[in-house]
Amino acid sequence: MTTPPPHIEEAIARAMTAGKELFALSAPGEWHAAGTSHVGHAKLFLRYTPEAAHMPQMRGDVHDAPFSPEEVLAALKDPEARKVWDPRFEYAELVEKWDDGTLLAHSFQRGVLFVSGRDFCATGRAIIEGDFIYLVQVSIEDPRVPPVHGRVRGHLKVALWIVRPAASGTPGHSDITYIADVDPNGSIPSAVLRLGATETPSLAGFLVADMIKRKKNAAH
Repeated sequence: MTTPPPHIEEAIARAMTAGKELFALSAPGEWHAAGTSHVGHAKLFLRYTPEAAHMPQMRGDVHDAPFSPEEVLAALKDPEARKVWDPRFEYAELVEKWDDGTLLAHSFQRGVLFVSGRDFCATGRAIIEGDFIYLVQVSIEDPRVPPVHGRVRGHLKVALWIVRPAASGTPGHSDITYIADVDPNGSIPSAVLRLGATETPSLAGFLVADMIKRKKNAAH
């Protein structure tokens, strides 16, 4: 059985800790309410810190989504579906996969207007703890993923999906939270940063809206 090397395990552990700490902060109490996504009705929250002065930490919450946590995880792990519900995602290349499901991937994001596209070298893993399902990603350096001409390498401090049975108690429904702390690096106009700061947490709503659409299409 192949297992991830220690530096991968350490990076994932750090990201999980950081993401859980952000999740534990009350919203909107310790987060600034930033409206609702135009698709999927995710509640959006931002949190500015000295370390995230120009790109805030971001959070999107969808409550009582009509899908089980297992269905949500399957959708999150489908790269072809993500091309539909994530407007900035172009594609991802698998670099390595270990037996426990941990991945090392090179992903690409579209640019906005005159801003160059970004790329990320990141590791990720799905983790199940009781009724909670976590999907965590964090940037990592790897010689197999060198810088790409025409792209700016972004730094993903943590991206964490937290999926659990809906607090409403409705069978087969889930509450979904997406937390992201990312440094896109490079020079980016403030207007584009503001767009990214609301579009990123909106992904929780985009995901659910796409799942609902696919379910309706499959029923016909």
